[in-house]
Amino acid sequence: MELDELDLRLLDILQTDFPLVPRPYAEMAERLGSTEDEIFARVRRMRQNGLVRSILDMLGIDRKAFMPSYAPKRFRALLKDLRQPKTGRKVALFPGCYVDLYDPQAGLDLVWALNQAGCEVVCPDAFCCCGVPMVASGFMLDAGVNAKRNLLEVKKLKEQGIPVLTACPSCELMFREELPTFFPELVASLQCDSALVDAQEFLLEAESRGELKLDVKPGAGRYLYHAPCHMRALGIGLPGFELLRRFGVDVRPASAGCCGISGSYGFKKEKHEVSMKVGAELFGKPEYIATAKKLADVFERRYFGYDGVYWGGTLDARCEDKEGAMAAFQGYAALLRHAIKAKDAAAERKYARLARHAMNMMLTYTMVWDASYPPGRLSDHAFKSTGWTVVSAQNQHLDAFGVLSTPDIWWMGEYLRDDRFKKLASVMYRACFQLTDASGSLGEQIQHTNFGQYGDTNDIYKLRGGYAETWTVFWLTAHFLNAAAEFREMGVKP
Repeated sequence: MELDELDLRLLDILQTDFPLVPRPYAEMAERLGSTEDEIFARVRRMRQNGLVRSILDMLGIDRKAFMPSYAPKRFRALLKDLRQPKTGRKVALFPGCYVDLYDPQAGLDLVWALNQAGCEVVCPDAFCCCGVPMVASGFMLDAGVNAKRNLLEVKKLKEQGIPVLTACPSCELMFREELPTFFPELVASLQCDSALVDAQEFLLEAESRGELKLDVKPGAGRYLYHAPCHMRALGIGLPGFELLRRFGVDVRPASAGCCGISGSYGFKKEKHEVSMKVGAELFGKPEYIATAKKLADVFERRYFGYDGVYWGGTLDARCEDKEGAMAAFQGYAALLRHAIKAKDAAAERKYARLARHAMNMMLTYTMVWDASYPPGRLSDHAFKSTGWTVVSAQNQHLDAFGVLSTPDIWWMGEYLRDDRFKKLASVMYRACFQLTDASGSLGEQIQHTNFGQYGDTNDIYKLRGGYAETWTVFWLTAHFLNAAAEFREMGVKP
């Protein structure tokens, strides 16, 4: 590939001074005396030639990571040329960077569906990146600049009575949860509700009102639906999946967990291999399935060598614990599902035996009765201990962590044709919600004995009948949302 002077100047900017602004390619075009479309085209050509990938590899982006190509024309430019019905009802679309720069056809398909629901779609030029990649990489000042620009436009649209939609779960989560968290003063000063409307949920509601009718031909194919992690975190269910089913599309949930990319995480050289292993269940790469099997064999030798004692899963226990067994159980259950899909009878028998052993060991830590408590916080809440799991023989307190495994326990009950496991999974799932407050947070270290962690018995909340507030953290909430999303994908109401 021969590079002209403009290519060389562009490469210099890409390597040394990439602009962290809402429209970086427009900024580079202005510096170079060119156009944004021309800069897109040159970067796309360099990428296809491998030159850009070599540069990115030097900057820490793994050359093995698949990266999409820039579209010849961005979504918002195509939208301006699109003839739409003038219905008198407008919605604004925040497209997100992926649709705008890489997959504008997905955006045009969404516009078509919104047109069928009687809406004309606009996409203001003022919209820029929501800021998720900046926040993830620590560029908070740059994220704040984008946040202000976007929120000013959102406020203006909402004041005109125009709903602002997005089809990107990451963008939606950024506006709904993270902008008020990271930039509370900005959100407060603008007096603007930062939340966007989920586009699929908008269409689902339109269908419920009879405003959207689509003609789906029978036998149009079978499809697999993968629910993004950020969609699960939104806590709105799977409106896109539900919409497809309402129109008679033969679609099944992938039930494969995280794809492993996690925004920019999976592209980084130091994280790419981890990312691929996380997503192995979804994309079925043989080398990662092989790695998972090797790990399972190591776990089998280790744990069965200790007569079935699983340990090492908690941060503060140096003994047998339920979290070690739970991690082994979830890994074995994933391999069991893979063996079933692959129709490998020998592997199915092996992983069924291992998964059941680990599950049974974990369930020995599950309370199957309601303990009595002295006057105090737990008795004030009429707390019921049935369904909760004890952390370990060393740390005698209850912990909501067990909720994470309840979909797998239910699935094993289905696989083993034993409704006792399905019933227990439902009890565990519902029990662990008892101390969740209105904001979705949850206390930890629920004390059902007079055990004092680390030998500390001075704090009355660490004695029987109390629980610790210092562990009120939202990763627990994420476990509940993850379990709820898995149950929904399975079509189960626990």
